Amino acid sequence: MGCGNEPNERDDQMLEESARGENCNLDPKIEEEWRSSQTQEAKQELFKEIDKISEGIKQFGEKAIIPPENLKEWAEYLDIMNRNLERVVEELPLRFELMPEIKDFERSRVIDNKDVQYYLSELSANALKTDRSAIAYRDELKISPNGDIIRGEIYLFKPEEPIRIYQQPPPESLKGTPPQIRERTTEEALVHTIYHEQSHDITKNLPSEKLEKWEKLHKTTLERGCEFVTRYARINYLEDFAECFWVYKEHPEWLFKQDIEKFKFFNEIAKNNYI
Repeated sequence: MGCGNEPNERDDQMLEESARGENCNLDPKIEEEWRSSQTQEAKQELFKEIDKISEGIKQFGEKAIIPPENLKEWAEYLDIMNRNLERVVEELPLRFELMPEIKDFERSRVIDNKDVQYYLSELSANALKTDRSAIAYRDELKISPNGDIIRGEIYLFKPEEPIRIYQQPPPESLKGTPPQIRERTTEEALVHTIYHEQSHDITKNLPSEKLEKWEKLHKTTLERGCEFVTRYARINYLEDFAECFWVYKEHPEWLFKQDIEKFKFFNEIAKNNYI
């Protein structure tokens, strides 16, 4: 008695067709199953990340006294988070396709290329539009102008030349920020950089009226002498956007307390799928 795996006439026919170069395309069902298996691990990592952020938000909600007039913005943020997670799951293969090449992050000994891929996969397809050919990590030791030893740089590679875009900022540049930002780990500093630099592509892809609105918000903060989320955000409206984007992604409660108008702005562009 056979075991049920013996060749039959249909198998012979398929072999003959294959030899003639016919029916060589992957079965759509098999291809779909393969794609699904490739994204499962990424989904699990994203769920863990969302859980971590949600726990921080929950703790913030338990401790903070939210002014009644701002309850709507906070509720809206929570709704955006949930809807964004649904979009991530739907668009994950597309988002992986849009990402530039990610290289050499194992050298950081903190995160690897897959980690960077997961962080970027939380961004919308619009936010991933870039002219970069790669995002790469280069491990180097440098001395800052004030004598601090700096380890680790991230380079963005364009076809014509490499551009250094990151150094671990000295502690004094983070004065005035809350402990969860000031006392961050090396991994958190690298994530800061990834979001900060990717945000410069986001501003390139924003409609002009949105960018003008953000520029006005930046000027208003300067004119009123208000605090920025970091000292670096004071430089100009683009760096302010980059720093606020990172805070909105990783520490939304800080931006919510620091500047409700900027928080509302990020809610607005998140709803329109720009980030």
